[in-house]
Amino acid sequence: MEFSVGIEPAPGVTIWKGPGAAPAEGAAKGAPIGFEASRETIVFGRETTSDVVFGPEHRAVGRKHCQFDRQPTGDYRIEIFGERAVEINGAPARTGETVPDGARIRLGGPQGPTVTARIAKGAAPVADLEQTLIQPKFETTGQSLKRMRRIQAAVAAGLIVVAAGVAAYFVFSEQRFASMGDVVAAVAEDVQKEMVNHAYIDQLKAAAYAVIQVDRQGREVLQGTAWPVAPGILATNAHVAGLLKGNGGDLIVRKPGSEPGGDGDFKVIDAVVHDGYSLFSKFDSDTKSTSSSYAALGNDARRTGYDVALLKVDHADGLGPILPRAPESEVVALDSGMPLAYAGYPIGGTAEQGSAQLKPTPTVQYGRITSVTDFFMFGTDAEHAYLVQHSLPTFKGASGSPIINAKGEVVAILSGGHVVETAEGIASNAVMRNFAQRIDLLMPLLGETSSFNLADEEQRWSLVAERFNNHRNSVIEDTKEHLATKAGGGEVVEVATFDGSLTATGVEDNGFQRFIDHEVPIDADGQYAFLVYGSEGAPISLIVYREGETPAADGGAASFASVDADVKGGGKIRVRVLGLAKNPSEKYTLYVYRADPPPGGAPSAAADPAG
Repeated sequence: MEFSVGIEPAPGVTIWKGPGAAPAEGAAKGAPIGFEASRETIVFGRETTSDVVFGPEHRAVGRKHCQFDRQPTGDYRIEIFGERAVEINGAPARTGETVPDGARIRLGGPQGPTVTARIAKGAAPVADLEQTLIQPKFETTGQSLKRMRRIQAAVAAGLIVVAAGVAAYFVFSEQRFASMGDVVAAVAEDVQKEMVNHAYIDQLKAAAYAVIQVDRQGREVLQGTAWPVAPGILATNAHVAGLLKGNGGDLIVRKPGSEPGGDGDFKVIDAVVHDGYSLFSKFDSDTKSTSSSYAALGNDARRTGYDVALLKVDHADGLGPILPRAPESEVVALDSGMPLAYAGYPIGGTAEQGSAQLKPTPTVQYGRITSVTDFFMFGTDAEHAYLVQHSLPTFKGASGSPIINAKGEVVAILSGGHVVETAEGIASNAVMRNFAQRIDLLMPLLGETSSFNLADEEQRWSLVAERFNNHRNSVIEDTKEHLATKAGGGEVVEVATFDGSLTATGVEDNGFQRFIDHEVPIDADGQYAFLVYGSEGAPISLIVYREGETPAADGGAASFASVDADVKGGGKIRVRVLGLAKNPSEKYTLYVYRADPPPGGAPSAAADPAG
């Protein structure tokens, strides 16, 4: 099915159909404009070469601001150029999002102009239409901060996000806590003690290829990471593969340490994207338009569901090493606390951003799994828990990086992350959680037999989306269920609850975060869960610690956070609740649960002794 597009300006908004200069004086400059069915792209901007040209008075609109891209299904999705602000129906838009009929689109922020998109069914689809790859937004540091400042909703059961899992493990003093650089370093030091096989790390670094976009003038920009998964084939994210259609130039991958134009350059000639990627994006967009509770509790991880792809290059000679992947039986057993490492190019916002492509040198980062959930951030059975949430520090450029376990096997592909605004500037945050795609999602693309069933996944989406109608209770039940599993099936009891506010007088404020501590008496040993649920739209984090022990933490852009820990020895546990100083939670509730061992048995060996 093909769709024609009409653009209707709001009162006072000046637009005309381009390309071309403004109509003559007296001609209509604010009338609706239309485009025929099967139009490939529709560019919005102030430049007169755009298809929808905005008057020069609309300075919030970029020269080339965004565009609609036609999909194989005939509908249109939006692509945002750079860090331009775009809203669809009042919510921040992202590249790859479907544009629904009647969508109100505002460009350039609160003071920008608004237009309405009319998407109407047109003629039958063209038979030889090529597959169009889309590119959802991997947030740069600046984009992520802007989103965190303006986010209007909490995230689903977890990450960025959630479910119940031990997040980052690190050692710190209260004096060091304000320095996120120290936290990141402590996490790396802790995990490196477990990942001691240097041969695995050397192989990981040798396989981390830089994905570079080359424009028509030959200028290069490092955009992501890919790694050899089979002869002549590299694995990466779907949103990185989307760059193949790019800007009329080429997409290449460059071997670590190689210089431009040498034997280490491989031209990308084709890309294969997971079928679930675009289907899930469409489901997410459609559901947000029909369910207010789902839209209000939207989250970034849903933007990157099934975000995996393969890149095929022009010659396989010299491409390697091919990294071993963990078997499906192992990846379905991934759990919180497991150590991880990745090699890639997290260069966004750094001094190397403009030159990293010249002789790529991958960076190795260490962290732990915080939890494993579905793409809605809810706890689920192992078969459908394809989202691996972790504490690995990341920036733009690391998308597509291979993540390995302590045995050197790839268990996930890094797909996105968070940053935090600190007194030292903008930094990747080891306390907040980042996310990755479980590696077995690649199996269907490689023609391998796996348990993945897309039809089954699609049926689950509608069922899981209904849980957003009672979100707080769903999060609580997920937390308790996960805790019971950790304890081997023991009874879960509520130990304490605390109500509080990060806007109250006396709350600590260091200029970028506000925080308050609660003391929880520990009357009995056992597996504990600490869950804080705050105001919608106010990101909140949680740190659980006591003197002399390794703390655990969780948080992100969500209105809740959860930590589970194996607590022994009585005494008191200190729980720190944190929020952004610019957007603190007005109300929150801290829940403390304990799972007692099942009758006649000790706690399950699955419980993480480190908390």
